Amino acid sequence: MKQVLLGIIMLGLLGGCQMGQEDSQGYGGQQEEEETVDVRALQDEYTRDHLVSTEQTEDGFYTMEGDSGKFRMLFPEDAVLSQDMHRLEKGVGEDMRFTDPVEGENRRYFVSIRYQDGISIEHSDRWVESFSDSVNFEGELEIKEDEDKRIYFGKSVYELEYTEGASHVYFAYIFSRQSDQALRMQYRVSCEGENCEEDMDFDREEAFSSKLMDSIEFQHS
Repeated sequence: MKQVLLGIIMLGLLGGCQMGQEDSQGYGGQQEEEETVDVRALQDEYTRDHLVSTEQTEDGFYTMEGDSGKFRMLFPEDAVLSQDMHRLEKGVGEDMRFTDPVEGENRRYFVSIRYQDGISIEHSDRWVESFSDSVNFEGELEIKEDEDKRIYFGKSVYELEYTEGASHVYFAYIFSRQSDQALRMQYRVSCEGENCEEDMDFDREEAFSSKLMDSIEFQHS
């Protein structure tokens, strides 16, 4: 009789432990699901597949790697990669584009990237001149440099063609100082409507674009 009672008590204890584990796992799974729902970069499967980790590198940003495996950069949590605009040419380069997909917001931005393999910093002047012509830029570019890369930075403003508003473009040509690699980036932010620019913080937009450009890390293999 004592053995029967002991067996019943043990079964009860084991059952309670198992239920506790299931509750704990279920709660954790719910938290992860809620976080995914709240973050666009994780909601989109194609974007999520290009993130180095689903843990944020810093507040509001993940780390993204191109399919070439040749560069990494910070990726905003509110953005998604365009699968249709993604092109990889092995040994040549890679094109990527990402944007904030929210409809109905006055502020919209998109970022276009062109990674280039085999581009030497020794010929940067020629490449930068051609790039400046392609974006109709005639001013002096700001140059930033560290031990890993050199960045040529510029900005322009364009009036929207079919509606009231303006598009501000921040662009950079980034050259590796360690290997023959380069990357062109354009950050374009626009607003629509009369006097919409009064509501825009363009110092913030420039700082945001610079953060993305400065985060470029060439992978040397």
